[in-house]
Amino acid sequence: MASLLGAPLGAVLVAVAGLSGTALVDACSFAAVLAVMVWVRPVAEAERPPRAESLLAGIADGVKLAATDPVLRPALLLTAAAAAGLLPAVALLSPLLARSNGWGPGSAGLVAAGQGVGILLAALLAARLGPMHRIGVGTSLGLALAAVGLAGLTAAPAPAAAIAAAMVAAAGSGVFACHIGPLVLVGAPDTHLSRVQSLLTLVQSLALVVATNVLGWLANAAGARSAIVVCAVLGCVAGVAGLASTPLRGLRQAGS
Repeated sequence: MASLLGAPLGAVLVAVAGLSGTALVDACSFAAVLAVMVWVRPVAEAERPPRAESLLAGIADGVKLAATDPVLRPALLLTAAAAAGLLPAVALLSPLLARSNGWGPGSAGLVAAGQGVGILLAALLAARLGPMHRIGVGTSLGLALAAVGLAGLTAAPAPAAAIAAAMVAAAGSGVFACHIGPLVLVGAPDTHLSRVQSLLTLVQSLALVVATNVLGWLANAAGARSAIVVCAVLGCVAGVAGLASTPLRGLRQAGS
């Protein structure tokens, strides 16, 4: 709901208060979050369970497992591809494309709202039907669907077509997100769940930081459309590679 409502409200806020006013509202919202985090006190040291090993040893053990496991290794690579190709396309390139096409902040907000609708629909379907039994296949198909949506976004001649393409891209991203979590839970041993999930977050964050800068440079040099094409190609290649991976293709969710 935040993704669905935040984008059009943000567009209205930009039109009314400008970028500086919008940044001020954002700062106030983050200050509220910070206040809540300060208010929620951490568990006292005496209540924490003793650590069986050092932090660095635990990190090294998790990295070693993920790098050698036939399921976790491609899962992390697909996560990196999704973070590098899908997230910057939503947060960075879509607004740049709208500006380069002269659509204005209102249309840019509606494109972002279309992305929210796509993610929401994917989440509702997953909540109702659950993920595919072959969760590796579902993960890869989500990337491929997102690539199709991004390709349509580059060819959109008007805001309406861009909104529809953004919905498809976001739906694919949602399908990927709804499958990568169960995939990691099935592929990781019980003794390493927290380590693998932390590593998953780290891989996503690093890929996003690098890709945002690279794609921003590319959009400045060759245009936002060219940068989105790169994202579409990356998503397509990652989806096909995931479907070609025998361990991922044969992986089923627990109990199926």
